Amino acid sequence: MNTDNRIPCSVGILTYNSAKTLRRTLESVKDFSDIIISDGGSTDETVEIASEYGCRVIDQDAKHNPGPHPDYPIEDFASERNKLLAVAKEDWFLWLDSDEYISRQLHDEIIEVCTQNHQKYLVYELGIVRQNTDGTISYKDWNQTYQTRFFNRKMGCVFERKIHERIVFNRDLYPVGRLKGAWYVPISKIEFSVYKEAVNYRLELMLSENVPTTFPVYLKKAFWLPLKRAIGTCYRYVRLRLFFSADEIPPTQYFLNRLYSQWVTFCVVTRLYFGHRDRTP
Repeated sequence: MNTDNRIPCSVGILTYNSAKTLRRTLESVKDFSDIIISDGGSTDETVEIASEYGCRVIDQDAKHNPGPHPDYPIEDFASERNKLLAVAKEDWFLWLDSDEYISRQLHDEIIEVCTQNHQKYLVYELGIVRQNTDGTISYKDWNQTYQTRFFNRKMGCVFERKIHERIVFNRDLYPVGRLKGAWYVPISKIEFSVYKEAVNYRLELMLSENVPTTFPVYLKKAFWLPLKRAIGTCYRYVRLRLFFSADEIPPTQYFLNRLYSQWVTFCVVTRLYFGHRDRTP
């Protein structure tokens, strides 16, 4: 589909009042051939910025069928991502959030992949580099974490899960490659009250998809997994603080928020499990 010298890759981005961060995101992918913005009815300058960069703009389902919470309009992220996949013009597809952006190294690696005659991989993991809000500090971490964010649509993959969506494909048939360049994920400074409200709402949506119906599954989802994640978060924070200064690692509130999400997981799963038992004849 690419008819010029731009990178033959579609970029899919979900937006909702994203004007503060969208320009930085689009600057990092401005020479990609097909940038698609799926907007949820922004009232700021989001759509105007998208038009400035020549993006195609489509409507989210959330714009026409808003959920119960006006500040978090998307109830099914996988569905919205799949809409972006369906209208993409290029085979290669990169998906980003509206506050994320890619490094020049990753940009150049994507060019190399998209222009190869013979593809070794059709799906790639990208390395996450967390930053402060304005991108002036890249935080230290012990282990590099990755996520599959760049792939070829010929695999026939789809997005699944309403919250914390991910792509699903045949991993036996399509091995996963890994690129070296950074995918930057800024950590927003939000008040705990705002974070609490968002987490309560979104975890309720996510966990309601698969309510535990047996006691062993309930123990795993309500106790074992949240406890394991909470211990891992505490260990990571203490270890980082021992070896790096406070300015070199994510803010303490970031780790406290992650701990709180495990508490919410316990509470929601417990309520859902016992609610299911009460309704079972």
